[in-house]
Order: sequence, then structure tokens, then C-alpha cells
Amino acid sequence: YIIANAKDNSIPMALIDAAARYILKPIFQMGLFEDPYVDPETAKATVASQKNLDAGYAAQQKSFVLLKNDKDLLPMAAGKKIYVEGINRAAAAKFGTVVDDPKGADIAIIRVASPSTPYPYGGAFAGGTVGRGQSGPASASPVAPYGITLAYSNAANFAVLDSIRKLAASGTPTVVVVSMDRPVILTEFIDGVAAVFGAFGGTDFALLDVIFGKAAATGKLPFDLPADMPSVMAQAADVPFDYDDTLFKFGFGLTSARTGGAAGSRQ
Repeated sequence: YIIANAKDNSIPMALIDAAARYILKPIFQMGLFEDPYVDPETAKATVASQKNLDAGYAAQQKSFVLLKNDKDLLPMAAGKKIYVEGINRAAAAKFGTVVDDPKGADIAIIRVASPSTPYPYGGAFAGGTVGRGQSGPASASPVAPYGITLAYSNAANFAVLDSIRKLAASGTPTVVVVSMDRPVILTEFIDGVAAVFGAFGGTDFALLDVIFGKAAATGKLPFDLPADMPSVMAQAADVPFDYDDTLFKFGFGLTSARTGGAAGSRQ
């Protein structure tokens, strides 16, 4: 679409040139055209320095956003029986005894991906109706409402919702950790679980440090979380903070204390 729009001048070349300048300017400022090479040994020492590794790991710990903490379940004391799904078992074993049956655990932790969007018409980029007053080229096939779902019930990975509900039904306090590469609708399960985290790429080791109090939960949401799909479908695709019904607002995030916890194993 972009190439076609450039050729018919729907997107002026001046606009494309301006966009290119934004990309090229810092490259020139860093001198990467004149000297694009680096000293491998210097790069290795810099990137892999203990100072930078520690800073990166601390950033991961701080990135987890605690959205629900029923009855102050977290931080959980170390040494408990732990059931995990989607979590590195060796990492969990640093904080307690990993068990195979959630009913025999003191805490259950499940880490899941965000709802996977199905594209029934071969793709949704710039096509179909994508929001209030926003539409793609006339030749594009319309995108069904479930084509841009942020909810699990109509997602390609809809089984995630069933896994969460089954785990919660075990009676064991359940912590759900949701990957939030984009906003996610949590109303389908949030009332039935003890705690919920929004995750932004941090490792299981960093996550468990927060759950078991080796690090405090301090993260804040970088965007609103909608309460339902009608709110998503009604909002404008290029306007922030305009959901009709919002479950959690931008900047929300509960805090939990740092207790010292068990000695984690950063990897």
C-alpha cells in the first residue's frame, strides 16, 4: 500500500523524505556511515560488563506490572510448594519445591502469551475497518471483529483462557502472568484468580524474584487496558486513551514489598 501510495503521490515524497531524515540523522550523528565498524573486544567488554548485566536485570525486575494482588498474596514467602505452567521449572525450584499437581501446591503460577490475532483474510495490515472512522483501501477485504481481538475467547490461542480457569478452579491461589506486547482484555478471568502481572519481556528468573519478594513490584502500565472488545472496536486506531470502558488506566500498577526472598539464579 505504501509503495502504491507513493507512486500515485497519495503520500507526498516530501513526507517520505522527512521520515527518512528522522532515521538517517542519528546514524550520521553517531558517525556510522564514516566508520561503521566496532572493536569486537571493546564491544564484548562493554555489552557483557557486570555493571550493564546488573542494570539490565534490574530493569527486567522493574518492568513487571502487578495489576491484582488479592488479600496481599504477594510477595510469597520462599520455601513453598509451587506449581508452574509456562515457567522455567529450574528457576521456580530456586524458591521452593515444584510439584506436578496444582491441588497440592501453595501457589500456582501460569505465564501466557497475549491473545493471538487470527487473520482470516490473509492479513489485516492497512485493510478493513480498524477503528472509529479508520478504514483501509477500498479493495481490501473487511476484517472481522475477531480479526483484531484483544480477548482470549475469540483468539487463535483461545485455549489459554481454559487453562487459566482450570488452574484457578483447583482452589490453589493462582498468579497469571500475561505477556503484554499490546493491550490485553483481562476481564475474562481476572475475578477468578488471586494475582495478575503484566509482563514486558522479562525472564522467568526476574519474574520469580518479584513474586517471592527478592525484588519489589514497582512497574506501571505503559497504556490503558480495555475492559471489553466493544470498547476496542469503538476506539480510534490512532488516538490514545479513548476506550469507552477501561479496566486499568495508563500508569496503573500496584506495589509489593521487597522481603529479601530466596537467592534467585539470574540467567
